[in-house]
Amino acid sequence: MVFMLRQSLSLLFILLVSGLSAWEAASVWEVHHTPEILFVMVLALFSALRPTRGIGFFLVILPIWGGHYASKPQMVFFLQLLGALVSGLGFRWTLHLIKNRSTLRLPLQNPIALAITLFVIIGLLSLVSLPLDEAITRWAQMGDQHALPFLSMKEVWVLYPALKVLLQFQSFFLFLLIINYPTVWNPSITGWLFAILGSVIATLSVGLLDYYGAISLLSLRPLEDWVNPNNIQQRLQSFFGHSAWCAQYLTIAIPSVLVLLTIEMNRKVQIALMLLILVIGEYVLVLTFQRGGWVSYPLTLLVIWFCIYVLKPHQDHRPMWVHVRESARKIALSVPLTLLISLALITAVTGELPHKYLERFKAITSVGERTMYIPVALKLALLHPMLGGGSDAFAYRYVTDFLIPSGTYFNDPKPLAQFYNNAHNTYLQVLTGRGLGGLMSLLFLLLITPLMMVRHIQNGFVLKGQGLTQQQKILAMVAFSSSMAYIIYGVVDDFFYIPALMILLFVVLGFAVREVPPTIKMSRSALKNSGILLMSLFIVHLGWEFGFPGQTRKITTTSHFEGCYPPEMTPPPHSEIITWCSDRFDLELPIQTIKGQPFAFARVHPVSKSGAQTKVHIQGMAEGMPLEEVELPADQEAWLVYSLDPSKAKNPTINLHLETDNGMIPLRDVRQMSLDRRRLGLMVFKDPKSPLEPIDREASCDQGEVLDDSWEGQWCSKGGRLNLSTQILKDADLAIRLGDETATKENPIWVFIHTGEESLMAAISDKTWHSLSSLGLKGPPTNLQIEVSRKGLGDPRSKGKETRITAFALGIPKKGRDGSFHNAP
Repeated sequence: MVFMLRQSLSLLFILLVSGLSAWEAASVWEVHHTPEILFVMVLALFSALRPTRGIGFFLVILPIWGGHYASKPQMVFFLQLLGALVSGLGFRWTLHLIKNRSTLRLPLQNPIALAITLFVIIGLLSLVSLPLDEAITRWAQMGDQHALPFLSMKEVWVLYPALKVLLQFQSFFLFLLIINYPTVWNPSITGWLFAILGSVIATLSVGLLDYYGAISLLSLRPLEDWVNPNNIQQRLQSFFGHSAWCAQYLTIAIPSVLVLLTIEMNRKVQIALMLLILVIGEYVLVLTFQRGGWVSYPLTLLVIWFCIYVLKPHQDHRPMWVHVRESARKIALSVPLTLLISLALITAVTGELPHKYLERFKAITSVGERTMYIPVALKLALLHPMLGGGSDAFAYRYVTDFLIPSGTYFNDPKPLAQFYNNAHNTYLQVLTGRGLGGLMSLLFLLLITPLMMVRHIQNGFVLKGQGLTQQQKILAMVAFSSSMAYIIYGVVDDFFYIPALMILLFVVLGFAVREVPPTIKMSRSALKNSGILLMSLFIVHLGWEFGFPGQTRKITTTSHFEGCYPPEMTPPPHSEIITWCSDRFDLELPIQTIKGQPFAFARVHPVSKSGAQTKVHIQGMAEGMPLEEVELPADQEAWLVYSLDPSKAKNPTINLHLETDNGMIPLRDVRQMSLDRRRLGLMVFKDPKSPLEPIDREASCDQGEVLDDSWEGQWCSKGGRLNLSTQILKDADLAIRLGDETATKENPIWVFIHTGEESLMAAISDKTWHSLSSLGLKGPPTNLQIEVSRKGLGDPRSKGKETRITAFALGIPKKGRDGSFHNAP
């Protein structure tokens, strides 16, 4: 009876997680990309047929799409691949448990397994703090195809915590499978460590090639505007969408280099290979400009050099401290020597050690940009102290409690500006999302893991009967180094924000639980008390959230009006309707077909009344499908132009759902209880006409000029800046020319082109016409901004000469396709 119950629970867990993962993987059909569909299908089939190699392959490609996934297509593809892996493994494991009449073993007597289990369960229980009515409304707004918009969920949305819990359960699923991996399937822990090492080598090598311009990763991921403005890579990102994520992954994964110690090879060659990887790793970490990586990496080097000198395949049984004492001088010299070699290499490449690295290093003691999150996180934690306000719901809670007038802390200072996607601290993020229960389980996990690994290594020296293999020793030190990196680096960044880092942690700890004998075991009474404590916290949490003071009950029982406010100004006659809208709203727009391609147009105008925000990011969603993000400056009118899928644009109108990330103005509740203290508003113009002519608020275009027998254009903006919001057709192009006689190859004019989705910089040294596609712009742009500048502003040759920009507004060729420009696809 007990066996049947355990097997039923095991199968239920596997079917639930693998079913959700299959739904996640199947969302690849919603984007209709044949290569991606085939790749996902092959990975699912490969994982079912060859589970060992499937896991290894996924660990190799882990960093390629392993950045953050909100609104990033490549990160959505990463989740689809994760869903394919887990669903394939789940199918194979279901057959295995049924055929062999076995169950999943969860060794809760191992403190690491207990801590991970509690952490995942608390994440699930924390979801009860979220307002159910808003979550249902959100889900209904996704349309018929829920998976893809769910996977591209923003941090400020109420369903984002549910997405993170799904990811945590998938990581926990991999953790369980590694523990229970049957011997007959030839589990290769060493092989999986080599897979992680392969991902590290790929991250380092490809990152350097991209940084120095040998290859380009822009088709895979964009450069982060904040640290790499103007599409110029100042801080190395490699595969990741931010240099910080790259540094975090390397810091956690680079201890896998210890797997080289398990290979029988020449000792000098072995150490040389390890030193090469460590030096390049430090070199790349310096180029990321991430101070957290610089602080935590020396400890990683210390652990690795300790293993090189102290852990040997044939070890005598003297106490560990004796071996450490004998090798202390070598370790003390090797760690700084590795760092000095990396710095010397940077100096050799750059010619001198750049001052920008030194200045960045000096700023380590400047912690103001991180400490400002502490009071905000503590205030949010006080509202939901037991099990938190929802796993990883920091951004959502900050918006609802600080930015909306009905929020508890609306009148308090708001120091976070627009950088509130997470708490920038693992412990604060867990405290606000999972409360004291989640924080205790995380601290228990991160502290007990290195303690157990150290005791394991120590016992291996003095206990002859242990029979410890070199692989077990290496796994213990990899787990120790990774957990210590989480402890240190987690103070300045949230590791669980990045899916690849969470998966890597669960996998490495799975290795440790499976292969390393526990030196500390939980007694039956301790396990019983842990369960009682968890249930008590959950009961108190329910009473707090729905009884007194009832934080969740207050939000759930208050109805909100989501949509546009009533008109506040008289629209021009017979032309358009103007309304004020909240930070999330729906518009019923007519579909207009141009040359067989359906479009939807909406004209918006962000208005800043307090100057609190300067830019607005708008994410559109049509028929449940996410559209490209648009960035609009405040107090500037612009068109939103959306190209629709012809197969789905069958009706004369389409419901366009728009959402901003700034919480621009408060939701107005039906009871009229909130005060409308509008910080940043958005006027939406519902115009029946198409934006076929450019809207130029800075300068009007002069009379048209014939370019050649196939194209014609207009002179626009006699100054050095041009703003156009125009709809460029798919089969058209846009060209610019500078009317400046002083431009030469030695003294070119630099043109900065911004479209809202991408930016590029080009040097123009003649008066010929240049198409934007030939300059590097991908796809037809909207909301175009062109800025012109010259390095030598005081050049006497430019006096009395004016720089003029010529814009070809609509880009329709006069005659056929034989024009002098390369047409946009």
